[in-house]
Amino acid sequence: MKPLGIKVLSVLALGGGILYLLGAAGVWLLGTMLYVVENPLGFAAYFYGLILLVFGIGYLAIAYGLWHTRSWAWYAMFFITLVATVLSFVTLSVLGLVLGIVILLILLRKPVVQACGITEIKGWE
Repeated sequence: MKPLGIKVLSVLALGGGILYLLGAAGVWLLGTMLYVVENPLGFAAYFYGLILLVFGIGYLAIAYGLWHTRSWAWYAMFFITLVATVLSFVTLSVLGLVLGIVILLILLRKPVVQACGITEIKGWE
């Protein structure tokens, strides 16, 4: 039986991946419109859309990995959330900071860590 934390994190990652893919499609559409009117920002929009596409695919992969309790997905989610939480603190984004802390706390719960096959975290006894 999967811990509830794994299910919640998988759904959050899936939602994030879908939102990133929708964002990529929107930015590419904007880039196409800018390119048609010969605006130099069209290329920048395409490039930004490519970055959003990569993030979207990454989050979908993490959602799949977490749902199937893969350790690589736990590490990826932990690293991405840690970086996003620090950036939220630096930019004074209260919602991002709170959400990041909640996700980190869920990731660090023993049932979640053990379900992903991680046997040792320094400092845990």
